[in-house]
Amino acid sequence: MKPVSREQIETTWDRLCDLDEKQSTAFSQKFLKAQPALGIYLLATTEEMGEEAEQSPLVELTMAVWDAMSQSAGKPLPEITPEEIESAEDENSGMLETLGDGSEFQMHDTPPDSSPRSIKAISSDSASRS
Repeated sequence: MKPVSREQIETTWDRLCDLDEKQSTAFSQKFLKAQPALGIYLLATTEEMGEEAEQSPLVELTMAVWDAMSQSAGKPLPEITPEEIESAEDENSGMLETLGDGSEFQMHDTPPDSSPRSIKAISSDSASRS
């Protein structure tokens, strides 16, 4: 999948912000139909956040990124499974625990993952800023 530029994300965000209530509801339903497990996860997460969820654009940002990635791919994205979400959450929790054990200096100097995929992502990001 080709990278999604910041400009694409911002354009998508602006377009979604301009939707009226009916269009917004239709877009949300489209997202939930395409990514039901992710939709349920997001709703559960915002419920856990309680009052903080009112201030958080988590769901809106996720839907904007999903839409921009779908447009960039030129086709629907594969449906995310509950197992993939659980695996990603476990990885993120592990990374946060590791970061919690290190100093702020170490966090900025040590890449969290040196796998080829991660290195490629870092390289792509660096190249796009050039």
